[in-house]
Amino acid sequence: MAPRPALPHVLAVALLLALTGAPAHAAQPGSPPPSGTHVLKPGEFLWMPELAPEGPVVIVISLPQQLAYVYRNGIRIAVSTISSGKDGHET
Repeated sequence: MAPRPALPHVLAVALLLALTGAPAHAAQPGSPPPSGTHVLKPGEFLWMPELAPEGPVVIVISLPQQLAYVYRNGIRIAVSTISSGKDGHET
């Protein structure tokens, strides 16, 4: 049996976070947009929906960086670590 691709699951989680406004590391007023993602540990994410409260949502997955980025109305409002799996290590 071939391993199932993990990307649809990652996208589903990221989309759910984008649409529900799930709490996470809440932004403080005046804080910068999510950046410096190198400080995120596995399983952590930043969620700052107030940076762009309305507009279309786009999710970008970076397999090399193992990060998911969420943009609303062209503004990055979230970043999350992902674990996409690899040969011999299914997600």
